[in-house]
Amino acid sequence: MALVVDVEASIRTFVSRVLRLAGWSVLEAPDATAALALAGSGPIDLLVTDFDMPHITGVTLAEQLRKADEDLPVMLVSGYPDAARSMQTLRGRTAFTRKPFGAAELIAGIGSIVG
Repeated sequence: MALVVDVEASIRTFVSRVLRLAGWSVLEAPDATAALALAGSGPIDLLVTDFDMPHITGVTLAEQLRKADEDLPVMLVSGYPDAARSMQTLRGRTAFTRKPFGAAELIAGIGSIVG
């Protein structure tokens, strides 16, 4: 199950559609608080999250979800180039894609951390 978290509905919808076409089951959340609630409904195999969200950043969300699964693959997306530096605190399988991005770029990034 992939968990897609982004405050922008259009980004969430795009990422979810691409993942479903690639064979993933997908849960969507508009922010980290909603994502944490959804994560309790079953195992998450992939997190695709925006970096800049209200109250809890994508990095903090990833750290919280990794308490249950330390090997959780995380794809961080952001329109802020500096967000890639924040990702350096995350160990393990992580990737970064800068907004805007296309389906091929998204799938390539995910492919580099899942498998």
